[in-house]
Amino acid sequence: MLVARARSTLARVQARHPLLAFFAGAVPVLVGMIALRPTEPVRFDPPTVLRMPEEPRWIALVGGAEPASTQVSLAQDAELVRAILGEDGALFFGGGSGTFVQVRSAADEQERPPTLRQRLADLFDPRDRAVRYVPGPRADGPATPAVFFAAFDALRGSDEPWTFVLAGHGEGGETPLDSVFHLWGGEMLAVSDLAEELDALARPTRLVVTSCFGGGFAEVVFTAGSSERGVAEPLRCGVFATSFDREASGCDPDPMRAAQESYAIHFWHALRGEDRAGNPLAVELDDDGTIGLLEAHTQARIASRSLDVPTTTSERFLAHTADLLELPDVPADPELPELRAEARVVRELGAAIDAQNEAEARRRLERAEHVLENEEVALSEVEARADDAFYALRIRVLERLPIADDPWHPELDAALLADHVGLLALLRESPEGIEHAAAMEALDAAQARVDEARVESAVRWRLLQAWEALALASALRAHGGPSWETFRELRACEMGR
Repeated sequence: MLVARARSTLARVQARHPLLAFFAGAVPVLVGMIALRPTEPVRFDPPTVLRMPEEPRWIALVGGAEPASTQVSLAQDAELVRAILGEDGALFFGGGSGTFVQVRSAADEQERPPTLRQRLADLFDPRDRAVRYVPGPRADGPATPAVFFAAFDALRGSDEPWTFVLAGHGEGGETPLDSVFHLWGGEMLAVSDLAEELDALARPTRLVVTSCFGGGFAEVVFTAGSSERGVAEPLRCGVFATSFDREASGCDPDPMRAAQESYAIHFWHALRGEDRAGNPLAVELDDDGTIGLLEAHTQARIASRSLDVPTTTSERFLAHTADLLELPDVPADPELPELRAEARVVRELGAAIDAQNEAEARRRLERAEHVLENEEVALSEVEARADDAFYALRIRVLERLPIADDPWHPELDAALLADHVGLLALLRESPEGIEHAAAMEALDAAQARVDEARVESAVRWRLLQAWEALALASALRAHGGPSWETFRELRACEMGR
């Protein structure tokens, strides 16, 4: 009724007073807005609710920055974290409970003739479109910066040791301090940020980081993450899936655990005293009845066939002392109790790749690195071929249909329907289409060879790394003093959980 009356007024004044009529025309809009105003504001997201024990013994931040980078393997790892570390902690996953995770099952691999639209998508915007998304695990909140700070606030007021887990994606740079961990929504947690929070917390801490370039977080062993300021007090230690300058594996959309191969899956199962398949496994190094982080870490170093090169804070400290002290030249002593982890890696991984001493381990690595270098050169040549093939086919397609690379163009559907046969023939049967298909097949094969060579190199790096740690720690033991005692304390810390 109010709207009808306003329209009548507008009709009477329109002819004589155009400007007045303009403002009068706004009346129905305003009246309608008032009449149709919702009684309650629309909420697109529920408020964030955090669930935390009064005194959490562990906190885990797991997942990617968005659903596309939150693979099902991360959700499975998150469930393992809760099952193994217990209910007296808090798991923060992705955007919270039910966050969508990426899944690619065997059924998705079935051969189906690609449609015209799929062929265009593979050409102009290649990605894995066989994935689907399913709700992820129960979580105590999202893995966001706000939650990170809230969690640390909840940890204050206690001097008991606790464990902090970062499982997801990371980026690296030229130095360890350049390493970052991705939080939900695109924010990043830097090594220096974490070190400063741990300094303020002043509580014994153990870290588990399974992300790419995660070894950069070993710098938190030092105050403010700076080696120049010395080892932090109280002590902080940790185990890491890989070094600060290497990628890690483990973000897998395949839900079949038997098909996954990474540090993380071996580590978490080993912490429960089992192999990846759930079979009982002898993991302990000291027979104290408890499996600690370093023991599970050692099992992952040996069993995982992935591109991870795991490391620890005690290894970072060894490298630090080697730069500061003049260590004596003594034989490596694998019988030292503090070096049981390295002794086991040297023994079992050495037997697996037939390298019984450090010299032979170094030769095995040099060969593997040579193979990797050759495969990477071959890959770069195939990539150049694939680029040339793409640009040749791209221009042919755009010559025929200029909007083919714009999936949102309003006329694209009609254009594809009108020239369906011709475009398919161009993509499948033209010289450019045939060459592009062959180049992409060659690219996949070359990438697979590089991946295999990277794994072979990484396994050999682990062995040589163990030999070098044996030598450095034995020399530090012979040197003695406070640095040796700090190394022992770090090892004891890493043996906890």
